[in-house]
Amino acid sequence: MTVLFRKRLDSAIITAIGVIVMVIIAFPVLWLLRTALIPPVRLYELPPPVFFKPSFVSFPRAIWLGSLSSRFMNSVVITIFSTIIGVFLGVMAGYGITRFYFPFTRNIHILILFNRMIPGVAILLPVFIMFSKLHLIDTRLGMIMVYASGHLSTVIWMAWGYFKTMPKEIEESAYIDGYGSFRVFLQIILPISTPIVASVAILSFTGAWNDFMMATILTRNRAATLPPGIVAMMGQTDMAWDQLSAGGIMASIPLVLLCIFAQKYFIQGLTAGSVKG
Repeated sequence: MTVLFRKRLDSAIITAIGVIVMVIIAFPVLWLLRTALIPPVRLYELPPPVFFKPSFVSFPRAIWLGSLSSRFMNSVVITIFSTIIGVFLGVMAGYGITRFYFPFTRNIHILILFNRMIPGVAILLPVFIMFSKLHLIDTRLGMIMVYASGHLSTVIWMAWGYFKTMPKEIEESAYIDGYGSFRVFLQIILPISTPIVASVAILSFTGAWNDFMMATILTRNRAATLPPGIVAMMGQTDMAWDQLSAGGIMASIPLVLLCIFAQKYFIQGLTAGSVKG
């Protein structure tokens, strides 16, 4: 009886701790949603109202007054293309490292990890000077190049761990049939690598979509993305909290949808390379 009671007590304590942690995590998100939906005339009431009739007026104000529509489209185009390019090149490089021999093959993954440890602010000035000379400042092409190359080390590192556990017999029969290396990768390896592709795609998409530092320094108006646009809505004398919250909700929706639809593959990709075959 004592053992059963102790198990139930432990379960209750763990459940209570889990609920408390979830409340702490969810509270800022719920408050953001509440601030975006509350009527502006009731925004500064004290004590803060809990029950109110939702109003969506903050969203069109954020879109038109903050010019978020063009910034949103820039974010979509830049993030999608940089993710596709970075993931394709990174996965292909990770596969090549595990299948082909060339100098420093044995230790190249360490060099890739070292490259990942370099903070973005350390390369910001060289990138800005190079882009200025190449006339890539405030262009979508420039931002796509920055994000695609910036995520390569992470993609290669994760793909290397995944392909290292994949048996080579999978592609050997294709080589016997006369397939080339690139054709083997496209038609055989890539279709069965959905978990790792989805995992690195989510990480790359999230990093590019949420980036603030690079987008602030390397863009002005034409290629400006969503995060700097939301911050630009902050006035010098007042804060339009409802519009800022509406912009935050708009910026979160694509990431939430992506994680919901790709959650299964994301978890599989993160754990696939952790166990040796």
